[in-house]
Amino acid sequence: MQDEIENAEGDRRNRMDGLAVIPGCVTRGRKNPLHYGLPARLRLARGEWAITSLSRAAGLAVETASNIEISGAVPRLDVVERLARAMLISPGWLAYGPDGSRPWQEKTQRAEQEDKGPLAGPGLAEGPLACEGVGARLRQARGTRSVRSVAREAEVSDTTVRLTEEGGTIPTIATTEGIARALGLAPSWLAYGEG
Repeated sequence: MQDEIENAEGDRRNRMDGLAVIPGCVTRGRKNPLHYGLPARLRLARGEWAITSLSRAAGLAVETASNIEISGAVPRLDVVERLARAMLISPGWLAYGPDGSRPWQEKTQRAEQEDKGPLAGPGLAEGPLACEGVGARLRQARGTRSVRSVAREAEVSDTTVRLTEEGGTIPTIATTEGIARALGLAPSWLAYGEG
């Protein structure tokens, strides 16, 4: 009975205003994707900082941080990195938490130690975004594997993988995590070169 209530609540949240949202529940026996904790980590890192002020400080639309924190919208890598820079924390921690710097393994337990909160970031307020190197890191990690096999395993389109490699698109944190899982990489490394 409780499972049915939780599933119904999760389904309702998935349909909010046509936004891509983080599901409220995942099939039992599967490890939750690391990016599911983004809204809670953003809330923790933001502290007393007004959510609209954070968006402005990051150079984003006023509602951006609110859509992530409250509605569960799944942002692109550059949005997470801009928010992290504004708060002077690690974008890898913000996007994927403390487990994001370790290669994906489906059947492993979460980190033994408790999450101590935001990790200090590079403190770069200017300069190129680290996520702009995602294409080069993906190309390096893919090696001789075909784009199609990586895309299939990551559950994304071939075009998404190809455009990411070529620098034609900046993927979402969910897409990047899927590709990292397919390649056996740490999502923070693929996304931001951390870890």
